[in-house]
Amino acid sequence: MMDETRDLKFVLVGDKGVGKTSFCEILTSKDFKGDPKDEVSPPVIIPPGIIGGTDQITLLDTNAGDLESIERVLAIADAVFLFVREGDTTTVSNAMDVWLPFLRKNNVQTPLLIIRHQADRESKVSVEQKKAFADAFEAFVRMISDPFFTQNGVFISESSIKEPRLIWKTIFHARSSVLNPVLPIYDYEAKTFRPKAKRAFERIFRILDEDKDNSLNDAEMKKMQHRVFNTPFSDGDLREMRAKLKEVDASACDERGVTLVGFNIIMLFFVQKGACEGIWELLRKFGYNDDLELSPRIPEMMIDPEQCLEFSEKGREVMREIYDRYARDGSITHSQLASLLEEADNVFVVDDFVGHVNISRANGMNFRSFLSFFIMQLQLDYPRVAKAMFLWKEDVDIESLFVRSKSRSIDRKMHTMSRKLIRVFVFGSHGCGKTSLMNGLIRRKHKQPEPTKELHHVCGYVRHEGVEYHCMMTEIPQDLMEEVVSNKRMMMQCDVALMAYDARDAHSFQMLMVVQRKLIESRPSGVPSIYVLTKTDGDEDIVEQVSPVKPDVFCRTLGLPWPPVFSELNGDHVVAEDLMESVVQTALSPEVATPVIPTQSSMGSLVLTGMGVLLLAVGGYAVFKWFKRS
Repeated sequence: MMDETRDLKFVLVGDKGVGKTSFCEILTSKDFKGDPKDEVSPPVIIPPGIIGGTDQITLLDTNAGDLESIERVLAIADAVFLFVREGDTTTVSNAMDVWLPFLRKNNVQTPLLIIRHQADRESKVSVEQKKAFADAFEAFVRMISDPFFTQNGVFISESSIKEPRLIWKTIFHARSSVLNPVLPIYDYEAKTFRPKAKRAFERIFRILDEDKDNSLNDAEMKKMQHRVFNTPFSDGDLREMRAKLKEVDASACDERGVTLVGFNIIMLFFVQKGACEGIWELLRKFGYNDDLELSPRIPEMMIDPEQCLEFSEKGREVMREIYDRYARDGSITHSQLASLLEEADNVFVVDDFVGHVNISRANGMNFRSFLSFFIMQLQLDYPRVAKAMFLWKEDVDIESLFVRSKSRSIDRKMHTMSRKLIRVFVFGSHGCGKTSLMNGLIRRKHKQPEPTKELHHVCGYVRHEGVEYHCMMTEIPQDLMEEVVSNKRMMMQCDVALMAYDARDAHSFQMLMVVQRKLIESRPSGVPSIYVLTKTDGDEDIVEQVSPVKPDVFCRTLGLPWPPVFSELNGDHVVAEDLMESVVQTALSPEVATPVIPTQSSMGSLVLTGMGVLLLAVGGYAVFKWFKRS
């Protein structure tokens, strides 16, 4: 709301002669004398910027005798000014008996400003008149304490034709009341903060509590004051504030500083003083909109399929800072992670991490796994990551935290890889062990997984020649393989294909031959492929594969690495020796594992000088015929 340009309409009501028209005309006439007016003032427009902000303000005077007209303008009012004349008990009585019931009848849900207007500050009022007015006004104040009025904010102000500054002050306060409403924050009837406000204050408190000791020490309070209000907090101010808090509730402060109880009491002080602009300044600084919903502005990031999105150096530094808020001894536990995610309004929850990165209840999660998770999510749901980053670090430029990588095709031409993220697609038949293989590669303990029916992603990390790479693996269920492989945009994201086949299933490799052919059709430049033989542990023998072409002949003819990598269960982990290292090397030098399709002419050019070459030629011709037939 603070960033929008609006035309705020303030409606002036009250008895005839209380000063409504004078209130308007003193703003428009340089030689205003304060003479009584019978006619209603035309609308007074205050252009944007006169009292700050970008809002235009329109004052609408009314005729006390024309209630129908007043009803029409009340329907468009952003705030209502109810006038009484200082020293005149009749105007106070009418305010109670006529105007407040009239506002209630019209269900006016706006801030209400009670204006004690003085036509001339030099006029004499007897002691008896002053006392009678004070008693009447006290009864009036009790009446406007009704939650119907207080829920939108009730404020008492003074105005005088002799002091225009009071009029400007009233208008400024009205504008602030409209733009910083109390209704979404405080329930006057229940005399407590509303649930959304409570959650917001708790989240902000957690963020401000940098040392995570459940109290805001002097340094943290001073940092908040400067960060939100850009004003200093002296040691004397802090001592005085803590003393006031303890008068309200002994638990508002402890030996370390201000507790969450005390923080909420500070917010209550703002409400009681009618200074909700202070609360809204705090809320907006931490990303809340007018409905107390977190609403960050997420910059668009257009990504080509051949690119990926990664954290910039600054982004990695910010992620480290965020992780270190709760991590202890190089690890973050489930409960610590839950507290950290609460600061980002649970855009992500702990269960989002489980099954996708190396995290356990016993050992928690290190920073590299934490970073792996968010690198993976950047590829899947960038706006969600950006929102979380904003909520954790609302004072940074979100766009500066991310970088687009170079296109994969450009990297291939340059024989280099500028990215630190490697995308791996894992293919294989039902039950061949794809999920267990992926869990082993990210160092997750092995447990019998449920059958995978949807794309499943995990992300781990590996260090290669002094550089840390993150490896995001996507499991492709058998039922989705044809759909994925035929999706050219999706396949453009693949750096390496892991082709898993089951050592105990004789027909497992045959399905991979079909996948390999479709991969070549989808991406003629070729998808680097590594074959992995799973379930090689135990006493059972490795079965011979039943396929049109033997696995070794098939792979060697296509120029693919052979023999396959073996994976096995070793204690609590599935181990594929050096597979992660092979994935990185293949991504860096894709030509070593990119299939080369045999042609009839290439078959004919083979020189048959020895049994090994003869077998290769015959096998190559078989592969060629199989590709042609398929």
